[in-house]
Amino acid sequence: MNRKVCLRGYTLIELIIVVAILSILLAMATPAFSTWTDKSQRSVIVHDLLGFFAVARQEAIMRGQQITLCPLDTNNSCVNDWHRPIYLFADPFNQRRLTDPNQLVRVFSMEMKGNLTASKAYFRYGPDGLIQGDWGNLTWCPDSGDARQAAHLVVNRGGRLRVAADTDGDGIPNKANGDPVQC
Repeated sequence: MNRKVCLRGYTLIELIIVVAILSILLAMATPAFSTWTDKSQRSVIVHDLLGFFAVARQEAIMRGQQITLCPLDTNNSCVNDWHRPIYLFADPFNQRRLTDPNQLVRVFSMEMKGNLTASKAYFRYGPDGLIQGDWGNLTWCPDSGDARQAAHLVVNRGGRLRVAADTDGDGIPNKANGDPVQC
């Protein structure tokens, strides 16, 4: 019996074609993956912030005293740097400063990508659950800088947050004044 074994491998041309096809598919999938990641991060930050503000409002009502929510600097004073952890603490004398560690209610540390900014350095809830002082807003933008994936949260006088919608159909959320969010 004479058996010939035919060994055949891939030619260099075939390998180059396969690598080229895979490269094209990867190039097409990368933007979609980036958009999916931005949407996922947006969803997480929006829900976390909504929950954290709800806790602040609830604590103010339950304790019957003013609660402040803000990032703190090294002196434990409120600072408008929303990349820092956000502290929630009882602030009965409106000092906008954590003076007693026993007043600390909770800390919200965002371990995610993106850029969070706010219109002010702090938000205060009164014992009635209403925002004390000016209303405000927070904006989160993904690292990609794509404003279509941004989230804009508006804090109303009642102390509730609402997620801004795209009111003019350009795919970008609009601020309360109608201007599109910019990243």
